[in-house]
Amino acid sequence: MGIIYVSVITEKKHLDVINSYFITKCLNSAVITNHKRASQNTYLEHNFNNIQIPKGFIQIYSCFPDDKKLKQKIKKFITQLNINTQISFNKIPEGNNSWVDFFPGIIIQDKLNILPPWLINDKNLKYAIQINPGANYGSGNHPTSRLCLEYLTGIDLKGKNVADIGSGSGILGICSLKLGAACALMLEYDKKTVKNCKSNVRLNNFHNKVKIRKFDVEKKPVRNINKYDIIICNIWPHVNEKFALLNRKKIKKSAQILFTGVYQKDHNVFKDFLEKNSFHIYDVKTMQNWNLYITVKKSCIGEKND
Repeated sequence: MGIIYVSVITEKKHLDVINSYFITKCLNSAVITNHKRASQNTYLEHNFNNIQIPKGFIQIYSCFPDDKKLKQKIKKFITQLNINTQISFNKIPEGNNSWVDFFPGIIIQDKLNILPPWLINDKNLKYAIQINPGANYGSGNHPTSRLCLEYLTGIDLKGKNVADIGSGSGILGICSLKLGAACALMLEYDKKTVKNCKSNVRLNNFHNKVKIRKFDVEKKPVRNINKYDIIICNIWPHVNEKFALLNRKKIKKSAQILFTGVYQKDHNVFKDFLEKNSFHIYDVKTMQNWNLYITVKKSCIGEKND
């Protein structure tokens, strides 16, 4: 199986809707406004540098394992938008590894080195987290993931129980364990993503400290949610809201609940929702117009004490 690169050139005003679509399909994506950056990537240098980006336009690119159905879905989505776009697909044959430049790894506050398995060596293994992004959302590059990762590296997680709601690749739960958390619960509704998450947990030798469940948090409360000290919700706003409503009475009072996946333009609506539903916001962090809400629970009517 090869790798497919997709390139979408569109007006800047359409960035959010297309980028958000890639995220819902569990794809990593990046934006290029000029090709100086792209020239650092061997594959992009030879395949996308000849594409001209008109003034006022941007190029969004992503890659995924060769999947005809996914390719058709992407083409259909872009076409149905009925906007001025140029979309192209390029296949990298199996055995050509230039696509790995798309995942160079990231360093978080000089404390964590998040790397794909092909960049792991004896020198960086001790402080590295291995994440095989595959086609699954969660390489750590998206602003919502970065916000969570930077916050987690700045607090004391030793002995804490962590719940990762919408775990994707498992990166946030694995990061928490690397920073000293006692255990992690990882919930994800997509079957393929759960499989990738389990693989990443094994890569990092945390399988004895993790529970991974295929679970739809929009349908029912999370069992034993009151056991967790840190709850990370890196999911869409409407899913955040559903999770909060279903679980607020059972979350323990001392827990920190991190809500992200909320775009800056939706700040007031989401802020009002949290405040009306017994969540106290004590900090909001922003990166590239995405927000992270660090909250604790207020007393809820009818709840039992911890």
